[in-house]
Amino acid sequence: MTTTEKILARAFEKGQIVPGENVWVKADILMTHDVCGPGTIGIFKNEFGQNAKVHPINIKGFRVLEYVPAFQMPVLFGTDSDTCNAGAFGQFATGIGNTDAGFIMGTGKLLIKVFVLGPTCAGSLKDEIEPL
Repeated sequence: MTTTEKILARAFEKGQIVPGENVWVKADILMTHDVCGPGTIGIFKNEFGQNAKVHPINIKGFRVLEYVPAFQMPVLFGTDSDTCNAGAFGQFATGIGNTDAGFIMGTGKLLIKVFVLGPTCAGSLKDEIEPL
């Protein structure tokens, strides 16, 4: 399994995932900011009720950055396209929309598709090109 698959398997809580599979993963960290935060909270309150309690997850603003030890391999979702950059620090990180973020606030989980990583080739390589 790739590092990403190992992180998602831990968050899936079943130990094994298959590329192409749809899985419910536990969100360790949800990040939002002043532009998307109000929309996310509005969707959360609309879907889960005005008095609903936020699921116990680590919610951060984008201006609050902290060190996360790589061995923890967290799953981070954020309402910004730059969220993916956090993947450079040993975690799965991807950008999501306000609706997904509101759902995470209510349930602590999100349904994602495990992607297939790696190049695929059709046909054959020319003589002067060697595979990596």
